[in-house]
Amino acid sequence: PANAPILMEDFTEKPIAHVEVGECVVGYTFGKLGKHAKIKPATVLSTSKNHAPIVKVTTSAGRTIFCTPNHRWWRRTRTGRPSYLPLEIGSEIISVLDPIESPSPSQQRQYDWLGGFFDGEGNCMPNPAVSFHQSRKANEPICNRLFSALRSVGMEFTIREEKTGMIAAYITGGRTAKVKLIRFCEMEKKGRIVNSIWSREGYV
Repeated sequence: PANAPILMEDFTEKPIAHVEVGECVVGYTFGKLGKHAKIKPATVLSTSKNHAPIVKVTTSAGRTIFCTPNHRWWRRTRTGRPSYLPLEIGSEIISVLDPIESPSPSQQRQYDWLGGFFDGEGNCMPNPAVSFHQSRKANEPICNRLFSALRSVGMEFTIREEKTGMIAAYITGGRTAKVKLIRFCEMEKKGRIVNSIWSREGYV
């Protein structure tokens, strides 16, 4: 359908009807013998439109998908190797990203605060883990506010503290956690988080 979400190169989503030639989306590539699949930017070479019936697909994980009957999906076959095929009952679909729900208004306010914090005291390069830095000795209330904001949006994190009193909150949760920050935080350094995803091996 026209509103089917497409995962773009910057890990935001766009309805398929709005995707244009020349734009980059998240694609994938295989290693030797069809193994070790990795995500890879892919450039849109052409687009087309057609009228076709839509079917509803429900997965064992509770996800609902609407697609045309002959739409090809990245799925595993009986050989164990991923293939690009239409769905059948019992097919195992391979996903590159967990479903992400929009935040509540109160959670969005926390994301806005985190975005400003990251622009000032955040980093993720060259270490691919997103981290927030602050002095507990000088700004303990700010540190506590940071921990509270992260918990309120469901971000898991670990804390490292140095003898100088500086602390670093490292976000865990992998690719999905980073994409939440990319989509919901307003920040000038957003591109660093995008680049940190692509700088990894990107195995699915």
